[in-house]
Amino acid sequence: MSPTWKAIPGFSSYEASTDGNIRSVERTITQRNGSVRKFKARVLKPGRDRKGYLHVTLCYEHRRHHTKKVHALVLETFHRPRLEGEECRHLDGKKLNNCIENLYWGTSAENMADKIEHGTYVRGERVGNSVLKEDQVVLIYTRAHKGEPMDDLATEYGVARQTIEAIKYRRIWKWLTHKL
Repeated sequence: MSPTWKAIPGFSSYEASTDGNIRSVERTITQRNGSVRKFKARVLKPGRDRKGYLHVTLCYEHRRHHTKKVHALVLETFHRPRLEGEECRHLDGKKLNNCIENLYWGTSAENMADKIEHGTYVRGERVGNSVLKEDQVVLIYTRAHKGEPMDDLATEYGVARQTIEAIKYRRIWKWLTHKL
């Protein structure tokens, strides 16, 4: 099925498609010096922000530029404007899939639950500077509750005493509760 294109609210020279693309429309602009410039319609090539989401820069009001995330533009165009406190949810967990069927407005908590479910939320040993592995945390928790001195555990695992304490009282690594 071919994609549907629709004008992006607030950016009359651009359209979004149901398959997650953004394009400029053919237009003629009279510049400040009186010369006329014609622009052909074209699909924009998005960039990626530091978190891996696609974004495009849209021009409006002659020379004003605004960078917007592609998923937000698609949702605002085909669904509705974002309400206070809402975030865009990628239902399949893939940041690059900006098809309208994959996008939905939701709360931060819903978005976080999606990330955990899809395995895209970085926590625990997946954090780049993590010293401990999940199995080590389970052992630390067990040994700390059996009365082993926290200073000894901290020395053995190469972490601070506060880290051992935080594991023991479940202030960190809480999602491992099912293994503890």
